[in-house]
Amino acid sequence: MSRTTITIGMAAIVLWLAPSPLAGQTSLDTAFTYQGHLTDGGVPADGWYDMVFNLYADADGTSHLDRYPAAG
Repeated sequence: MSRTTITIGMAAIVLWLAPSPLAGQTSLDTAFTYQGHLTDGGVPADGWYDMVFNLYADADGTSHLDRYPAAG
């Protein structure tokens, strides 16, 4: 094998193994899944409601990060 063939082969392997900078980039979806039910006065909630979503850094809810009001 010639030196050029080996160099081209090694370059091809390096490029094939190198991760693409775009491979890990995906757009974030704004939808989320809610499991449960919402009631208003003991009956299922039906209509437009103003809600507030709180973001916490831990599962215990002791480290509050931000608050997001969402008008219905």
